[in-house]
Amino acid sequence: MAAPEKVYKMETTAFVEDLSVKRVAVIDVMNFLHHSAERTKKGKKKETEKEVDYLDAADLASLLYFLIQREFDVRAIVSKSGRNRAKYGKLLDVMAKFGLVLYTEHCYDDLLTIRYAADNGGFIISNDKYRDCLSKIIVKDAERYVIYNRVIRPVVNPFELKEGEVYKLTADGDRAYNFTTFLFSSCHNVLYADPSSWDYDLCMHVRRTFTLERQQQLKEFLVRIFDLLKTLAEMPEEKREDELVRFCKQWTDNVQPNVDRRTFCRWCF
Repeated sequence: MAAPEKVYKMETTAFVEDLSVKRVAVIDVMNFLHHSAERTKKGKKKETEKEVDYLDAADLASLLYFLIQREFDVRAIVSKSGRNRAKYGKLLDVMAKFGLVLYTEHCYDDLLTIRYAADNGGFIISNDKYRDCLSKIIVKDAERYVIYNRVIRPVVNPFELKEGEVYKLTADGDRAYNFTTFLFSSCHNVLYADPSSWDYDLCMHVRRTFTLERQQQLKEFLVRIFDLLKTLAEMPEEKREDELVRFCKQWTDNVQPNVDRRTFCRWCF
């Protein structure tokens, strides 16, 4: 079914218990990493500071766990250069093997983020308003609808860890690394598709692959990342890179790739 004719106005449909379905969360990775770094380090990156010393890819693991813990399917979209622009960036390769991260190579990653959300009935987690996409790029009606109605700004609350702690296990079961987070939306339609939503059938189709078995597999994998962070913190700094490489190689060699190619242009992925 096509997007509503008035693509800028949020549809309001009724939530139906056991029938309304959670939309896929689409993370604008570099935007989120910059936001989390700015909040946890109490300021923007200094001109003299290297990006790789400012951004931390493990922050993405924290957000992914938060979402999967709440039974949201997730895709995190980032250019392939992103793995060289953040601390622990090699973890993105393993997340990609699990289908959590989708790399762009030659395309504008903001456009691909919007397109993925529109083509799969998802919502975007980002601080970006994507006004440059609206003014400089031809976007479809469904993509404009997402930009105006389904972009959620993540709330990042930094906290102090106790001595010896690397991450915090919260009362909700989250594994918080550097910060706790939550999402706020004034309308449930941002996060859910209802039986009367124009894209309900699409969201149901996308949701079918996010089984309980897959949820458990992803949570177990992310827990291993948090265990790795604890191991790295206990190691001499000069040995950490070798341990990170060993961990990533172990997972990339032994996990069958779970790659989603449904919506990208022929030059990407």
